[in-house]
Amino acid sequence: SRKPSGTGTGLSVPLGAYDQAISADGRYVAFTSLSTEFDSFAGDVEPSPTASGTADIFVRDMTTTTAGLTTRATVSTSGGPLDADSAFPIMSSDARYVGYVTDASNAVDGDTNGVSDVVVRDRQRGVNHRGSLGPGLVQLTTDVHSPVISGDGTYVGFTTRQTITSIDSNHADDTFLRLLVGPPTISGVSPTALTAGTAPTITVTGSGFAANALPVVDGQGVTVS
Repeated sequence: SRKPSGTGTGLSVPLGAYDQAISADGRYVAFTSLSTEFDSFAGDVEPSPTASGTADIFVRDMTTTTAGLTTRATVSTSGGPLDADSAFPIMSSDARYVGYVTDASNAVDGDTNGVSDVVVRDRQRGVNHRGSLGPGLVQLTTDVHSPVISGDGTYVGFTTRQTITSIDSNHADDTFLRLLVGPPTISGVSPTALTAGTAPTITVTGSGFAANALPVVDGQGVTVS
């Protein structure tokens, strides 16, 4: 057995860890901790008589004991620490997407609702997405809890007492599911013209494409990548 909540050198941390999640293959473990020994993150402090400190989410690669293989998932939009506690980590099957519930206001841009939100971090791209939004991508005004995420990281679920849909009239906790990704946006296609009798590769650039998308070859031998 191995302890995921140790430092890169295998030492125990003084404030422990809790709230665990694990990737489908068991390689990655996410957890919550008040300790700062997992990384040298500027501006992060542990609770003390003079500082409140915050709980953060960390992800540990269990295949190695090398220092630095525990990384922080709770990172602000400016690359610094979050300004409030986070807890209840969730993880996609491959650990690319790690979500959590947070009271922080600097995990995503435009967070002014003053309540907890579900935030999902794309660890590959280094960007955060707010999962707990209402119709029209409006902020919620009531706390959320009990987050879940689909294996591929495209759907996130959460529970809240807020009335989000027109058929919700029970004034009680309900669970909602939200699609995190929208349709892709194409910003460029090259080449812009084709020559008869050739089998060129057409490159499409933009955003919102699946990370594991494969090239497509049509019946004429044209490859779209």
